Amino acid sequence: APIPGGLGFPDSYLPYEEEILSTIEAGFKLTSESGLTQFQVDTFYYDYKDYQTFLFTGVSGVVINSDADNYGIEFQMQTSPAEGWDIVFGVSWMDPTVKDVPLRIGSPLPTKDVRPNYAPKFKSSGLVRYVSEQGPRAKVRPDMKIVFIRDFEDAQAGEPAVEAKQRVVVGADVFR
Repeated sequence: APIPGGLGFPDSYLPYEEEILSTIEAGFKLTSESGLTQFQVDTFYYDYKDYQTFLFTGVSGVVINSDADNYGIEFQMQTSPAEGWDIVFGVSWMDPTVKDVPLRIGSPLPTKDVRPNYAPKFKSSGLVRYVSEQGPRAKVRPDMKIVFIRDFEDAQAGEPAVEAKQRVVVGADVFR
């Protein structure tokens, strides 16, 4: 519901409809003869009817329904090249679109197709981990994870909110 004092919007926007998702997905997984390396490829197409879009209207927000689609492809390689070592690398690309989103409810400006928030077009990640036995009751697992994300956008403005975001996480677990 709108916050008192905010911009009003027609009752026809409440309540919003449920999302209906139709998907087509395909992929394959290959494992090396040794069983130490695995390669996976997945592709997808998502077609949303009444996708639930959050829209700021004045000082409050409202959920509206818009049709949307998303398609993309993902690759992942995982290997254990030596005793205790795990290496994982993944990369994905997707192209989501939310259709006919207004700038605000009741706006005289034309609607536009936008990329949803927090839906990067490109993402890659990697993990290198070593598990070491430390006696019969404990293991040490240091690891390093690298994530690279590019092109977040603000769905309402359709403008890049973050041009590039990279992070490296280094950690260790001690467990029994």
